[in-house]
Amino acid sequence: MNVNRINQSIPAGGSRSGQAANGGGDFQQVLESHMHTAVAVDAPSALAGVSAPPPIDPALKVSALELCDRAINQLESYQQVLGNLSIKAADLEPHVSALEERVIGLLELKEQLPAGDPLAQVLDRVSTSCYLETVKFRRGDYTA
Repeated sequence: MNVNRINQSIPAGGSRSGQAANGGGDFQQVLESHMHTAVAVDAPSALAGVSAPPPIDPALKVSALELCDRAINQLESYQQVLGNLSIKAADLEPHVSALEERVIGLLELKEQLPAGDPLAQVLDRVSTSCYLETVKFRRGDYTA
């Protein structure tokens, strides 16, 4: 591709192709004219298609947060145990089993929440972190 030929086909200064399309003004003038044009929006009709999210049971939120807290504490405990080099892989099994149970509980609660709910995203992140640790153990990352 010859860049010089492309550059020669663009006029320097004079008339621009955008000027013919928008009535002869340059881009800045057209932009300013559109920015100053007020558009009336009928708020009730604009929001007619938007529905409020269904209310979430507060008990469900509390139990989800408690389970997240327990899962994070379990992850921290597991991390401390992994830091002890004298622990054998077989001694890690109870921690990994507890993490697997937390994953199941977190996913069950997540299914009860609406898809876009921020709490569902938190449950997803915590369960993913727990799951990844169990997968690392099960595939043998911590065995010598």
